[in-house]
Amino acid sequence: MNSAPWYFKPWSLLVKTYIRTGKYEKALLTLNSCPMVTHKDKYILKRINNPKPEDMHLPLPVDVTLDKVSTLNSVDVAIEHNRVDPTLMGLPAASLKSTFAEAYNLLTEIVHKTGWEMLLKYRTHVFVMEGEFKGAKGEEKTDKQDGVEGIKKIDKLNSSTENYKRKALPETPESPQSEKSEKSGKSDYKNKQLCERWLDNLFMLLYDDLRVYTMYKAEKMHFEAQKVEMKKTTLEWELTGLVAQILGHKEEAASCFKRGLDTRFSPRCTSQLLKYYLEHHSSVEHASKNEPVNDFHDKILELTVNLLVWNHRWYCGFSPELILSLKDLVNEVGRVKIESEVKVQFDDKNTGIYDLVLDNLSFLDTYGLIEKEE
Repeated sequence: MNSAPWYFKPWSLLVKTYIRTGKYEKALLTLNSCPMVTHKDKYILKRINNPKPEDMHLPLPVDVTLDKVSTLNSVDVAIEHNRVDPTLMGLPAASLKSTFAEAYNLLTEIVHKTGWEMLLKYRTHVFVMEGEFKGAKGEEKTDKQDGVEGIKKIDKLNSSTENYKRKALPETPESPQSEKSEKSGKSDYKNKQLCERWLDNLFMLLYDDLRVYTMYKAEKMHFEAQKVEMKKTTLEWELTGLVAQILGHKEEAASCFKRGLDTRFSPRCTSQLLKYYLEHHSSVEHASKNEPVNDFHDKILELTVNLLVWNHRWYCGFSPELILSLKDLVNEVGRVKIESEVKVQFDDKNTGIYDLVLDNLSFLDTYGLIEKEE
């Protein structure tokens, strides 16, 4: 089967259809059959004259400065990295790429609908478990044992496993309770499929992410009950927010990113929070909370300017995401208002930020991306 990325799309749409119609077992079976991109080639920009790291020096630009951004101390950030909880640093789900990242998102959609325990039951119902290959028939398993077994990798399959030919998608019942006998259903592994190694690994990653997120929520509830402020470093808030985001808890993720920015500037927190505001600032959800639209415009402008200054500090003069963010903001609010707000809020001491924003607005003008005001 061709594993080119565009062949994954129809399979993923079929999985989403099964999820929305509540056919979670078929969703898992279809996800297991998705063609995946397995190559790990990385694009690396090679220099003709490749200097040593100690010979590279990027002096701090003095033409554009913003205190909380330009003065970020890399030594302080390194200290945070050394002191951060290892369980947060070792979560690989956020670094998934290509079809594996999309498959993980589909798996999180299923667990949102079913919960972790039911997901394990569906998984046990359609995929061959390790105990079944060992001939442990008739063993009565509790839900807790199913949970432990569900996160194990099938590493000790015997030679008969390798010769096992996967059958076509069976017409499986949509709920474990609809089986005549749950015990016989688990034992009859001949009617089940082998779970692909990559999908089995995604289950393990999902378990780790859910464990970290559950611990965070429990800790948060404890501090709220004690009426004590929950304290973390910016990096810890950032990593916690990424876990919440990848699990689909976008509001909780945005809250974590906000808390992280309360301590110091973080380009990742700023970037993720900007994406959140761009997606939700005009939604009915926020309108129901009586949050003024102007507040969202101000937040989007502040985050955009901060990232523009950060990119300028590292000699990255062009960012499509920031250009599009500025375009939407100008077309909604108006160019004159944006320019005046930038001048008042960020450039009252002639820090060069106003000219930096004007350069980006000129780019939008050049390509006709700014709507003419009537």
